[in-house]
Amino acid sequence: MKRKFFDLFRGFSTRRSARFGANSILMVAIFASILGILNFISYNHYHRLDLSYNRDFTLSPQTISVLKNLTKDIKITGFFQEGSQTKGQFKGLLETYMYHTKRIKFDFIDPDKEPAVAKRYKVNEYDTILLESGEKEARAKTTGEQELTNAIIRVTRNEKRSVYFVEGHGEHGVDDIEKSGISQARDILIKQGLDVKKLILLQEGKIPADTSILVIAGPQKPFLPAEKDLLLDYINGGGQILLMIDPVTTSGIEEILKKLGVKLGNDVIIDPISRILGGGLNIPVVSSYPEHHITNNFNIVTFFPVARSIGFDPGDSKDIYFEPVIQTSPSSWAETDLDKRDAEFDPKKDTRGPVTIGATVTLHEKEGIDAPKEKRFRLVVFGDSDFSSNAWFSSSGNGDLFLNSVNWLAREEDIISITPKEVKGSRLLLTRAEGRRLFIIPVLLLPSLVLISGLIIWRKRRRL
Repeated sequence: MKRKFFDLFRGFSTRRSARFGANSILMVAIFASILGILNFISYNHYHRLDLSYNRDFTLSPQTISVLKNLTKDIKITGFFQEGSQTKGQFKGLLETYMYHTKRIKFDFIDPDKEPAVAKRYKVNEYDTILLESGEKEARAKTTGEQELTNAIIRVTRNEKRSVYFVEGHGEHGVDDIEKSGISQARDILIKQGLDVKKLILLQEGKIPADTSILVIAGPQKPFLPAEKDLLLDYINGGGQILLMIDPVTTSGIEEILKKLGVKLGNDVIIDPISRILGGGLNIPVVSSYPEHHITNNFNIVTFFPVARSIGFDPGDSKDIYFEPVIQTSPSSWAETDLDKRDAEFDPKKDTRGPVTIGATVTLHEKEGIDAPKEKRFRLVVFGDSDFSSNAWFSSSGNGDLFLNSVNWLAREEDIISITPKEVKGSRLLLTRAEGRRLFIIPVLLLPSLVLISGLIIWRKRRRL
């Protein structure tokens, strides 16, 4: 019986059809194995290439920096209706995020099908995004990159940071929504999880202990001696202050900075390039920046309506470190004759550009040893405050510069970069001839070539 079966198997295996069949099965098995190996490799090691016109599938440098520096796992839950177009768009965005980090997991819930879950999380609207990390949670109401990145920063930040805006000297109002206000700057800080408060030094009598960053935005009236003492004590105690001091004003901040070797010029910056762009001569335009954490990868233009120069003379103090952040173009100059109507460079009185109008001031390392942490103050000084006002905040890179300055003061250099921009739509316009070719090649020609190739191969194999 066994021999009969063996003879039958040998006879079958010697047939041409059996050999071809076995060969085909082997080839299919090898091909499937290769596909499996390639799929495994591509799943663990793959690269995305964005060829879209607006780079729709490329995240901003800030988002990538945040994702690569994540130290906590994040669970993202999206509450969408089944079949929602927004759900598909958000899923694509999340997959782009997960390309840069393995710390994000996501899930989708339809509030109509799972109302108990939506109620438990207190979700009352469609397209709500919930982020959880440990015991902390944050929410996003839109599905854009900027909102999602800000929510990730909020949910992973270890501590709540408080930013106080000093008022009482004619500063830009933090709640003022008019052009002269600074409410847009306040809103973006809140979106990043910072606690924004107002501070009137005369009423408070001190700088609150929970102050992470102090902002003085364009004072028009002098600080009283007691207020200046509070600010100087705060600096000497390792405080962080963002100072934006306009020209042609005397606020008393000049005296504090002078003790640190910083001099605010009694001048106004003139920039002929601004006239070419349709602006006034007294609106410096900055497009290149000194190397600094605040302006790292910063390649967009910033505008400074009516700015003054900032100089530095350390004197006998060698432990103060001054770094320019914003410098005007070589064609600009610091005009000292403030009453002159027709600005003209005077080499005897004026200073030719580049002129520093933004800088950082820190306590430098002394003899290779760091100063105590509680003494390491940080200051960012701008010779203009209007660049951060509502009228100019959205102008090119002005808002990014303000936010980067705050992040640097908060010692969060890892999230300093360009904030995500809104994606702009684009259209593909074709002529009639181009449209005809686009139809003929992929719809008619390529499928026909595949069909003809298949028929030729079939006929050749049939003759074997």
